[in-house]
Amino acid sequence: MSRLPNPTRLSVACVLCVGLICASGCAIRLAPSYDRTVVTALSATTEELMTFFASVSSGTDKATFGERKPSSDSLIGKLDAIKIQSAARPVPRSQFEQLLGLGPKMDASPQALQRSQPPSVAPVDLMSRTIVKMRDTDSEQGVTAIEVAAFKQQIAISMDQALTYEKALER
Repeated sequence: MSRLPNPTRLSVACVLCVGLICASGCAIRLAPSYDRTVVTALSATTEELMTFFASVSSGTDKATFGERKPSSDSLIGKLDAIKIQSAARPVPRSQFEQLLGLGPKMDASPQALQRSQPPSVAPVDLMSRTIVKMRDTDSEQGVTAIEVAAFKQQIAISMDQALTYEKALER
């Protein structure tokens, strides 16, 4: 009959192994790499969004929607492109997964893989959906000044979140 190791000895051995792995110089990444193109695109789109909101700040009329549709569509396209660029960067696994060499399973669901997107993807997606909602409301009935302010506030919050995260990656 084999003798099991003392739990204290086993704990010490585990701590020493993890300590040796960490001290051996292996770098553990916790965030995706900085991508200047994502930050540049977000910054340029911020300016376009705020210019667009300034042009409709007093509200809109359904009858003149055709004049604004190209701007709305362009902004939606730019935001969707930024979302794809941001999501395309690989996100490192957690420290625990890296130390143990674990990764996503081959049969992982799309929802499980989606959890490993950079945090900036969700706010950019929300901005796109917000502009879609504003465009659709504008085409159906026009948008009041109060509604414009609400849409603008949602965009400002989301853009702040995305830019803050992306700019923090530059080290």
